[in-house]
Amino acid sequence: MNTPQVNPLLRETEIRPDELRAHQQACFAQDVERLTAQKAAFVEVGCPACASQSATVRFQKFGLNYLGCTNCETVYISPRPTPAILEDFYAHSKNYEFWNSHIFPASEAARRAKIFQPRALRTLEICRRYGVENELLVEIGAGFGTFCEEIQSCGFFRRVLAIEPTPSLAQTCAERGLEVLSQPFEQCEVETLNADVAVAFEVIEHLLRRANSFSNATKCCVRAV
Repeated sequence: MNTPQVNPLLRETEIRPDELRAHQQACFAQDVERLTAQKAAFVEVGCPACASQSATVRFQKFGLNYLGCTNCETVYISPRPTPAILEDFYAHSKNYEFWNSHIFPASEAARRAKIFQPRALRTLEICRRYGVENELLVEIGAGFGTFCEEIQSCGFFRRVLAIEPTPSLAQTCAERGLEVLSQPFEQCEVETLNADVAVAFEVIEHLLRRANSFSNATKCCVRAV
């Protein structure tokens, strides 16, 4: 099987429509202001991908330090919000609500064809190459649910589970007929899920707990940061 690639002709305006950008940026600014107002409670963390404590400051944005891990080169924020602050953030985010109600619906056709279908095919190619079992796939940070729909439609996995902490997005996933665990990944009892595959796309840097803590409870992890 040839390795599928994301369509190189994908344009940013297809996934972030220009006519919606101003409102989205206003929502984002509100979220940033609310989050950074709690900086005094932020905590120092190691690399969310490999747990290394060795890092250097790459740049600053909104008064936050973006560090580069000297071991695996993952870029992440430290100090960063605590799990309690993040849980409240996801529950009340104006930005994520706008993405759920406007940007994702407006851009889903392009996202499905040029991002999520290739990702689903790539995931299946990896699983078949390594003979991974196909009882359960878990997506950490399922968002609008499009990848879960695509991988489910392939018929390879008997069960697909979406983990999504943002209430509005979790509701959208449920309305699309997906099985959803509506809570932060850090609160999941991953060992009890007994998943064969865990996938996380553009999500590792959001986590306080390492996403590859799934590695002891799964046979395959697919990650894209």
